[in-house]
Amino acid sequence: MSNMTDLEQYDAFLILITEEVSCEMAVGDAPGSERTLDWSAGWQNEGWTGADDTEPEDAFACADDSYGAAYRLVGGGWERYFPDKPGISDMSSLEQYDAFLILVTEPVSCSMAIAP
Repeated sequence: MSNMTDLEQYDAFLILITEEVSCEMAVGDAPGSERTLDWSAGWQNEGWTGADDTEPEDAFACADDSYGAAYRLVGGGWERYFPDKPGISDMSSLEQYDAFLILVTEPVSCSMAIAP
Protein backbone atom coordinates (compact mmCIF):
# COMPACT_ATOMS: atom_id res chain seq x y z
CA MET A 1 0.00 0.00 0.00
CA SER A 2 2.89 2.40 0.65
CA ASN A 3 4.66 3.94 -2.32
CA MET A 4 6.63 6.79 -0.72
CA THR A 5 10.25 6.96 -1.81
CA ASP A 6 13.13 8.06 0.42
CA LEU A 7 12.93 11.69 1.54
CA GLU A 8 15.60 14.16 0.49
CA GLN A 9 16.89 16.90 2.74
CA TYR A 10 14.20 19.61 3.31
CA ASP A 11 11.44 17.59 1.65
CA ALA A 12 8.11 18.56 3.15
CA PHE A 13 5.58 15.90 4.07
CA LEU A 14 2.28 15.50 5.87
CA ILE A 15 2.00 12.98 8.68
CA LEU A 16 -1.02 12.01 10.77
CA ILE A 17 0.00 11.94 14.44
CA THR A 18 -2.30 9.78 16.58
CA GLU A 19 -0.65 10.41 19.96
CA GLU A 20 1.90 12.81 21.45
CA VAL A 21 5.41 12.26 20.08
CA SER A 22 8.79 13.96 20.28
CA CYS A 23 11.70 13.40 17.90
CA GLU A 24 14.87 15.06 16.65
CA MET A 25 15.90 15.43 13.02
CA ALA A 26 19.43 16.17 11.97
CA VAL A 27 20.19 19.47 10.23
CA GLY A 28 22.50 19.00 7.25
CA ASP A 29 23.53 22.52 6.29
CA ALA A 30 25.19 25.03 8.56
CA PRO A 31 22.95 27.78 9.95
CA GLY A 32 23.68 31.05 8.19
CA SER A 33 24.32 29.36 4.84
CA GLU A 34 21.96 29.10 1.86
CA ARG A 35 20.48 26.32 -0.19
CA THR A 36 19.57 26.37 -3.87
CA LEU A 37 16.01 25.75 -4.98
CA ASP A 38 15.52 24.40 -8.50
CA TRP A 39 11.79 24.30 -9.14
CA SER A 40 10.18 23.26 -12.39
CA ALA A 41 6.73 24.48 -13.40
CA GLY A 42 3.95 22.86 -11.38
CA TRP A 43 3.29 22.20 -7.71
CA GLN A 44 6.34 22.12 -5.43
CA ASN A 45 6.25 20.73 -1.89
CA GLU A 46 8.86 22.56 0.19
CA GLY A 47 10.00 23.45 3.70
CA TRP A 48 10.85 27.02 4.78
CA THR A 49 14.40 27.21 6.18
CA GLY A 50 14.58 30.97 6.68
CA ALA A 51 14.00 33.00 9.81
CA ASP A 52 10.89 32.80 11.97
CA ASP A 53 8.16 35.41 11.44
CA THR A 54 8.89 35.86 7.70
CA GLU A 55 5.98 37.30 5.76
CA PRO A 56 4.87 35.20 2.75
CA GLU A 57 5.81 37.86 0.19
CA ASP A 58 9.35 37.83 1.59
CA ALA A 59 9.55 34.05 1.95
CA PHE A 60 8.56 33.52 -1.69
CA ALA A 61 10.41 36.55 -3.11
CA CYS A 62 13.03 34.46 -4.87
CA ALA A 63 10.25 33.11 -7.10
CA ASP A 64 8.73 36.55 -7.85
CA ASP A 65 6.74 36.62 -11.09
CA SER A 66 7.17 32.82 -11.40
CA TYR A 67 4.45 31.50 -9.07
CA GLY A 68 0.71 31.85 -8.82
CA ALA A 69 -0.17 30.63 -5.33
CA ALA A 70 1.19 29.16 -2.11
CA TYR A 71 -0.66 27.11 0.51
CA ARG A 72 0.18 25.96 4.02
CA LEU A 73 -1.68 23.59 6.34
CA VAL A 74 -1.99 25.15 9.81
CA GLY A 75 -4.02 23.78 12.69
CA GLY A 76 -6.15 21.57 10.47
CA GLY A 77 -6.96 24.30 7.93
CA TRP A 78 -5.35 25.73 4.82
CA GLU A 79 -3.85 29.23 4.59
CA ARG A 80 -3.25 30.70 1.16
CA TYR A 81 -1.12 33.41 -0.39
CA PHE A 82 -1.59 34.89 -3.85
CA PRO A 83 1.01 37.43 -5.01
CA ASP A 84 -0.44 40.94 -5.30
CA LYS A 85 -3.87 39.77 -4.07
CA PRO A 86 -4.05 40.66 -0.36
CA GLY A 87 -7.87 40.59 -0.38
CA ILE A 88 -7.97 36.82 -0.89
CA SER A 89 -4.69 35.92 0.87
CA ASP A 90 -4.78 34.81 4.50
CA MET A 91 -1.38 33.18 5.08
CA SER A 92 0.33 34.36 8.26
CA SER A 93 4.09 34.66 8.65
CA LEU A 94 6.19 31.52 8.22
CA GLU A 95 8.23 29.91 10.96
CA GLN A 96 11.41 27.97 10.29
CA TYR A 97 10.66 24.49 8.89
CA ASP A 98 7.02 25.25 8.03
CA ALA A 99 5.93 23.13 5.07
CA PHE A 100 4.22 24.79 2.12
CA LEU A 101 2.99 24.06 -1.39
CA ILE A 102 3.81 26.56 -4.12
CA LEU A 103 2.44 26.61 -7.67
CA VAL A 104 5.38 27.53 -9.90
CA THR A 105 4.39 28.90 -13.32
CA GLU A 106 7.86 28.81 -14.91
CA PRO A 107 11.18 27.28 -13.84
CA VAL A 108 12.89 28.96 -10.88
CA SER A 109 16.43 28.66 -9.55
CA CYS A 110 17.10 30.75 -6.46
CA SER A 111 18.57 30.65 -2.97
CA MET A 112 16.82 30.28 0.38
CA ALA A 113 18.54 31.18 3.65
CA ILE A 114 19.12 28.63 6.37
CA ALA A 115 18.39 30.49 9.57
CA PRO A 116 20.41 29.93 12.74
